[in-house]
Amino acid sequence: MRILLLGGTRLARRWAQKLTQHEVIYSLAGVTHKPLIPPGVTLRQGGFGGVDGLSDYLQTMDIDWLIDATHPHAQQISANAAAACQRSHKRYHQAR
Repeated sequence: MRILLLGGTRLARRWAQKLTQHEVIYSLAGVTHKPLIPPGVTLRQGGFGGVDGLSDYLQTMDIDWLIDATHPHAQQISANAAAACQRSHKRYHQAR
């Protein structure tokens, strides 16, 4: 299973550690110096380009499940993630 984990929080790192039996792409919104990610997890940095860009990414990368473990105040990416998953028929989980 291929999982896109939207992170940047301690909770996201814990999810990444628990999901290492799957292919995990850990996404951070901006440039983070020396991000802490578990071994075997792929790091992706930068935006997606809104709902359209994220929906395209989910399809192109054949993502099965998106886990939103962003900061509670990161409302825009959470709304975009939910909409992109609905549009591309992918599973969505908001972990907060």
